Amino acid sequence: IVSFVPGFANLSFGFVIVLSDAIMRSQALLATLGRVGSTLLKRSLDVTNQQAIQQRRLLSSVDTHLRNASVLKTSEIAQILQEGHVDFRDCFERAQLIDRLERSLPSLPSTVRSKLDQLLALRTSTAAAPHPPSPSFAAQAVQPPGIVLPTSSTDVPEGLYADEQYIVNLFQRYKPSVVHIACMSMTRHPGMPPTLDPEKVPRNFGSGFIWDTEGHIVTNYHVIHNAHTAQVTLSNNKKFSASLKGAEPHKDLAVLKIEAPAEELTPVQVGVSHRLVVGQKVFAIGNPFGLDHTLTAGIVSGLGREMQSITGHTIRDVVQTDASINPGNSGGPLLDSRGRLIGVNTAATSHPMTTAGFGFAIPSDTVRRIVNQLIKYGRVVRPGLGVLCMHDNHSRLLLGGEVGVVVENVVPKSGAAQAGIRGVVVDGLGNIYLGDVIVAVGRTPVTTVEDLVSFVEAFQVGDQVPVTVRRYEPGSHLDRKFKVEELVVPLLHEAKSY
Repeated sequence: IVSFVPGFANLSFGFVIVLSDAIMRSQALLATLGRVGSTLLKRSLDVTNQQAIQQRRLLSSVDTHLRNASVLKTSEIAQILQEGHVDFRDCFERAQLIDRLERSLPSLPSTVRSKLDQLLALRTSTAAAPHPPSPSFAAQAVQPPGIVLPTSSTDVPEGLYADEQYIVNLFQRYKPSVVHIACMSMTRHPGMPPTLDPEKVPRNFGSGFIWDTEGHIVTNYHVIHNAHTAQVTLSNNKKFSASLKGAEPHKDLAVLKIEAPAEELTPVQVGVSHRLVVGQKVFAIGNPFGLDHTLTAGIVSGLGREMQSITGHTIRDVVQTDASINPGNSGGPLLDSRGRLIGVNTAATSHPMTTAGFGFAIPSDTVRRIVNQLIKYGRVVRPGLGVLCMHDNHSRLLLGGEVGVVVENVVPKSGAAQAGIRGVVVDGLGNIYLGDVIVAVGRTPVTTVEDLVSFVEAFQVGDQVPVTVRRYEPGSHLDRKFKVEELVVPLLHEAKSY
């Protein structure tokens, strides 16, 4: 026992040393943790301060945009909304587009906000007089939208090339927006057997697409012309009776209404058509049989074309494409590479000397403007000057470096005719003699047809609209001498076309 006590004492002494060392290490660890915590807290406060500064900058930027948005052109506002993935299908007046831009400013991607800043800087510096866009923006304006590969939950067969997989995915992703429309007229005989023969599609069958989750369906007027009843079949094969919301026969457009649950409706994504360029890819989707969908692909082969509607009225500025518009596909959407609506497939035609046909589509800018009026009023009620204008591409070619909208023709007895506005003159050799070029409505510069339409729509029938034109001398088609005229155009009636 005596010999054990010293060992025990030594053991106790060693334990005390180890315990003291552990306490010292714990104190050091706590000190280190305190320093780390202090550093992290400081960094957190720095990040919070930086976020607060960024938020203040954002609010300041938003406030600046709210004050300056009115200087942007209508086409520019629509383009910014499109690139920012903001839905503006229900906006058909300029004030509505500006309001939608203001509401969506905080959520716009940084790249889109940067472009908006550049546009605002450009427009505020040139607001006093109309000038062509800066070279940098003009270069961007003719670039087709980039390709974003659509994604789909549908299995894609293995072994496809990248471009094939891209087209398959695009078709699978956007076909739920396309519907089949079957109409019954007073002369139709029931009991006809179903068919999948494209050459035997009944005339009262066609396609359409979902405009919104409220059940509005857009199609061609000639699809539902003389119809007694209409039925819409969704991509899930569910069928709904449809009523006519409104129609514009002169533009071959109609809007139907179905009572369907919002969760079963997949609206099409609406794009802009004034930025289209010849050569960019397009895709036409239809549902001619009510059993499955069809897809054809092609390119934009022409812009600013004309065709006759079912009423004999000339539809202007239609998009020409070599994507086949098969029977029963009339009324379906024409999409760009991102799946955005750029037109409504309205007719297919072919020339006897060619082996390949070409189709026409009503541009989405026109569709958006008319469809919103049909939904709201049941008819087209917006006023117009009574002028027929050349397509923007043709105006740019004729005017060279100048900007403005070339008046091609003037509607007889319209306000433009009373104000003395002049259209172009074409001689026997096809030489074009310029008349009037509209460069401003009020004090607002006009560079595109879309700008002209939106500015005039701010007025009402009976108003006196101040219009600034460049009036060219009728001497020679090569003569570019002009004088500026300030005219006042009365809006005497509702206009049908620009």
